Amino acid sequence: MKLILWSLLVLFPALAAGQSYDTVRVCTYNVLNFSSTENTLDRIDEIRLILNEIRPRVLMVQELASEEGKKLFEDSIASRLNLPLTPVVGSFRVTQDSYVWVYYDAGTFENITTITLENDLRDQKGGHLRHLLSGDSLAFVTLHWKAGDTPDDEILRAQTGRFIRNFVQINNQIGEITATVVAGDMNVYTYEEPGYQFLLEELIDPINRSGAWHNNADFADVHTQSPRVRQFGGGVNGGMDDRFDQILLSPTLTGFYLPGSYTTFGNDGNHFNDSINAQPNTAVSPELAQALHDASDHLPVYLDLVFEKKTTGVEDEEVWTERLLDLW
Repeated sequence: MKLILWSLLVLFPALAAGQSYDTVRVCTYNVLNFSSTENTLDRIDEIRLILNEIRPRVLMVQELASEEGKKLFEDSIASRLNLPLTPVVGSFRVTQDSYVWVYYDAGTFENITTITLENDLRDQKGGHLRHLLSGDSLAFVTLHWKAGDTPDDEILRAQTGRFIRNFVQINNQIGEITATVVAGDMNVYTYEEPGYQFLLEELIDPINRSGAWHNNADFADVHTQSPRVRQFGGGVNGGMDDRFDQILLSPTLTGFYLPGSYTTFGNDGNHFNDSINAQPNTAVSPELAQALHDASDHLPVYLDLVFEKKTTGVEDEEVWTERLLDLW
């Protein structure tokens, strides 16, 4: 045991210096009209397989199609993951198209309050969470914007973009929330869209991949829709050609973001306008590629944030030593 601990202190010198780090995976996933229908029941095992592979500690979900669908997701997936996730507390109202919700690991965060950004078109949902070991206080906001490529669709997306921009701006001014993560299905085709530009007034794309994403092979590695070339189960087909699903961060989180961790799960960059289960897929196993194909018409996206805590005593160091040994 002493030899292993010494090795860990060599590999993680910050621990020996009295500093500890916790790497937290944040994920967004559109789970395609998740309800109590037979089509949904057939996809539960695939979604659970995918999320167990990703192991998120914060999960932002879109397209929970009803209150019954939300409860089914929690009972059959969130609470039954290898790392179980807890929903933020709160009620929700019916808004057009879908529900969105935030889930978190209760061993990593505490839910200070639930955030509901009410909008005439759709509500955005969030959680104001505090990282237990560092004390950092963050808002995690998830969204699902209006789909479509008409001028009216863009106007509706701009309305919700302005709404979220104002929320982030106000909280930055009063200092109630130190940083914000915004993630979800934005349904934007290019970074120049007004709704997306509103977000960029207060947030950053951590991988800095601005551009005209739609049907553009230059962005094949970050496309999230669609992992299918044929239509089935109510999802969109057409192959991988849109970057609809994204995670954006407050600039203050730049130092927390683990470089290289931003991942469009299952996308190896070699499936432009193709289905994600077309072999070979060098990013995931054939089993996971098939699960991603069957589970939804979107791919999940995740990144890692690293939180720091300065330890003050032997007890703190013992806790973090146990965490490192678990990782080892």
